[in-house]
Amino acid sequence: FCLLLKDVEPEEARQLAEEIRQKVENTAFSIGANKTIDVTVSIGFSTINPKDTTATKLYQLADTAMYEAKHAGRNQVKFNQL
Repeated sequence: FCLLLKDVEPEEARQLAEEIRQKVENTAFSIGANKTIDVTVSIGFSTINPKDTTATKLYQLADTAMYEAKHAGRNQVKFNQL
C-alpha cells in the first residue's frame, strides 16, 4: 500500500506510520470460524521536496526503507530521506 501525504513533516509521518503499525499488530485477524493469526507490518517512508526530485525517486526511497525495516527484524517503521 502507498500513502501520499502532502505538507507533512517527517515526524508527523513517522507517528502516523507507527500508529498504523501498532493497530495492525493489535488486531486479531480471523481465518474461518475458529482460527486467528497474528499479523505485523513493516513500514518504510520517505519525504522529499517535489521541486528537487520525482515521484519515482520518492517511491524508491520509501521502498528501500521498508526493506530496511524487514531486514532489521520486521514489525517496525524506517525512514529514508533524500
